[in-house]
Amino acid sequence: MDHYNPCINDLGEIIWNQYGAAPNLISSTRGPVPGNYPFVLGLNDFEEICYDADLVSSNLSTGPHIFSSLHGVVINDIEQFQWGGGINDAGTMVWTGQADPNSPVWYVFEAIWVPTPVLTLVQTPGLALEWPTNAGGYHVQYATNLLSPAVWQRFSGNPVTNVGNFYQPIGPPVGNAAFFRLSTGSP
Repeated sequence: MDHYNPCINDLGEIIWNQYGAAPNLISSTRGPVPGNYPFVLGLNDFEEICYDADLVSSNLSTGPHIFSSLHGVVINDIEQFQWGGGINDAGTMVWTGQADPNSPVWYVFEAIWVPTPVLTLVQTPGLALEWPTNAGGYHVQYATNLLSPAVWQRFSGNPVTNVGNFYQPIGPPVGNAAFFRLSTGSP
């Protein structure tokens, strides 16, 4: 097997990509790391991994895009590419890219994560989901049960803005029971 992209944190843990067989990420202390990390860029002392991968939207897939193993995609825009990068122990990620896709100028960008938004179930005339508008990169997913492996599906419909929150009614197509979460990843 081929090994590429070694990264080390301050605790001495080394991770690297392994090509030729699954899994594709190996840790010197944890062994095989579950998940899909196509091109690892960095590792901090809290086991958060910075990596680049393709971003998929409908039938279009583009790359490279920077992801965090804890937070998902950094910029959820298939035309906003990110190259290189790394992560520190505070979880701050850096990379290079263009300010807009047509610009010949490259910049260094920094992502500082905001706290994970809270998804709230509210009762109006019916049931609805609410979450803060500062979490614009998130979308709702649902599962009809949480038995392993839980199958999460993208919740259909578009949220509307309601007094600083996104608001999305829950309709009958989810079944008798449903579990909801916010996600920045697929589906």
